[in-house]
Amino acid sequence: AGDGKDFGGTGGMFNTGTAGPLRLFQSQLSGQISWLLPFALLGAAGLLLGLRRKQSLTDKHKESIFWLAWLLPAMGFFSVAGFFHQYYLIMLAPPIAALTGAGWVELFNFNRNLDGWKKWLLPVGLIGTTAFEIYVLLPYKTQIGLGLPIAVGAVGIGVSLILCLPSNTRTSIRSAAAVGGILILLAAPLFWAATPLLYGGNSMLPEAGPQLISSGNSGMPGQMQGRRQNETQDGTQDETQNQPQDQPKTQAAGQSKENVDAKLLAYLTDNNTGEKYLFATTNAGTAEAYIIKTGKAVMAMGGFSGSDPILSVDKLKQMVANKEIKYFLSSSGGPGGGNSEVTAWIIKNGKEVPQAEWGTSIENPVGGMGMNGSSTLYIINP
Repeated sequence: AGDGKDFGGTGGMFNTGTAGPLRLFQSQLSGQISWLLPFALLGAAGLLLGLRRKQSLTDKHKESIFWLAWLLPAMGFFSVAGFFHQYYLIMLAPPIAALTGAGWVELFNFNRNLDGWKKWLLPVGLIGTTAFEIYVLLPYKTQIGLGLPIAVGAVGIGVSLILCLPSNTRTSIRSAAAVGGILILLAAPLFWAATPLLYGGNSMLPEAGPQLISSGNSGMPGQMQGRRQNETQDGTQDETQNQPQDQPKTQAAGQSKENVDAKLLAYLTDNNTGEKYLFATTNAGTAEAYIIKTGKAVMAMGGFSGSDPILSVDKLKQMVANKEIKYFLSSSGGPGGGNSEVTAWIIKNGKEVPQAEWGTSIENPVGGMGMNGSSTLYIINP
């Protein structure tokens, strides 16, 4: 699924497609955010119809411009951005939702009032968005079958035809068709949004879609992407490719509670004398496992990935003096993460705890984020 051959797209880093004006409509991203984007854009056009240069802006016009001023720059950014994760697209959700809802009301009023050529905008929007949703759904027929695409297509086409009926058609029928049209457009994105709850997923870099059914939710994003790239165009798995070994379902590498070193945890707990932090470590990928396991505070001195210099030497000195922290667990990247000055200060002023005292009952307990390396525990007393 999502082989990226449509609209010139390729997987790209973190499966975000190829930069270009149609990037949000490529298979890699369309199922993450773009379901209602065609209808939202047409709805925005309908909301701004009749706007004249010298005419005072109404509240409707102002609000429509506000949402467009949010949506269009964000679309432009993600169309050309070189690095981002799929879940960043959530920032497009509010303007798409607002313009879809307000636009539907405006286009429905055009259709109900038989307002000249404008009455055709609602059926055009429904049938166009229906076609786009079928395009998004079909590559996943192996995982979800053809029931949902057929239902979306049948209802979408049916209600659009009803809205094209002659002017003597009862208003109640038009109203029911318009409501049915917008509801069927919500069916597929509702299912997509539910897939992480139904099938699990990567909580570090979340995504949605039926690929979670067959992906096995393997470890890190690169592993999941590699698995997806080994799928054939019809969504089936290419068994000739080497597949990464599956991690436990719904857990990303470095995030599982089983990645906690029991012997290390026991040592740190027994020797805690009231410090706020159980210990400090290189990155959030290591710290979070101990936080989840114990509910206690653990400091990630290098931020999310270990490369962010979030802590100064002076601040660390103050924290040690205030008895907020005394243990520092390092990996091969150094105990200070992205700050070499912090690393040097810890090594100079800290005392290395003999590994025999705290041991390691799992391989590389401080690796997090898939990094490998030896581990060292330092203690600094005030």
